[in-house]
Amino acid sequence: MYHGPGSTEKISAAIRSSGMTQREIARAVGLSEGSISHYVNGWRLPSAGNLYRLAGVLGVDVRSLT
Repeated sequence: MYHGPGSTEKISAAIRSSGMTQREIARAVGLSEGSISHYVNGWRLPSAGNLYRLAGVLGVDVRSLT
């Protein structure tokens, strides 16, 4: 399993509570919908750069995802 920055539980909760679809988040971050699905399901963690972009799109502090 890939071990990157972030907590799968926190990332998943932030994505689910964002009010955005996984497709919308993926497009805004510049990732595939599959990548977002992997984050939501705890199968993979984003790289540091993607974690920062994800936090920006979700409107949360990156520290809340770690």
